[in-house]
Amino acid sequence: MSGTSSVYHRQVHDPLFAALPAHTRDKFSYCSERIFSQQPAGTISMTGMDLTDARCFDGILAPFAAAYPDADRRAVISMWSLYYFSTLVIPATVFALVLGMRPPLALDETRIVFDVAKGTPKSFIMSDTPRAGGTTGIHDRMCPVIRGHAQVLIDFLQGHAGLSPKLLWSNVASYLSWAVEEAGRHVDGRLEAEGRVLLDEPHLADGSVNPLSGLLCNVESQGHIHRRRRLCCLRYMLPGVGGCGVLCPVPEERLARERQRAAKAL
Repeated sequence: MSGTSSVYHRQVHDPLFAALPAHTRDKFSYCSERIFSQQPAGTISMTGMDLTDARCFDGILAPFAAAYPDADRRAVISMWSLYYFSTLVIPATVFALVLGMRPPLALDETRIVFDVAKGTPKSFIMSDTPRAGGTTGIHDRMCPVIRGHAQVLIDFLQGHAGLSPKLLWSNVASYLSWAVEEAGRHVDGRLEAEGRVLLDEPHLADGSVNPLSGLLCNVESQGHIHRRRRLCCLRYMLPGVGGCGVLCPVPEERLARERQRAAKAL
């Protein structure tokens, strides 16, 4: 009985995950219960645009920042944005590629459920039923997420926290790239080629500059090609936070020196 209830819950509230082909759902389990069409029972949500209010944002951030009381605030917010963008961008990218959907997730049309004890997002609630993208390209399908959501939040964080937009866009790009690879690996290799357009083309369909272009590069490590960031996310400035392996653009010996310097400054 409980299994039936779980399936029913996903069909009603989690329409994009439920729409994935049954044989691929276990491959994308991390996308489950991230993007809802209705607010889950027992949760409290806030409007997306509330995040662009300085006092509201600082209140949301407070429990997350409390774990790094003496760290550079820019590094704390960059780390917070990694949690935020992974929760948003990975499932949205998978759904846009695998289902051809255009999720209505612009910041001003989205509600967000936060883990109030941690200060990190748990899920996003769409304002409308997601639409099939039809013959539209991947830039159009991801426009609400990239231009309508990430762009607005990044513009706010640039002004509020003094963070480089390119650093924040790199945080978006690293998760988007991973989701693109996963869609190609588990469903169809052609989906990876389609998704790479989001990261590699210098301009968007309307002719404007693509903020994700050129932020990752290919490097060879131990006989394999990996995608690497061009800009560091600053996590080395946070005590107790591990590195990001081959994705990190900073040589390991320099990271060790920077971590020592950050520890001495505390």
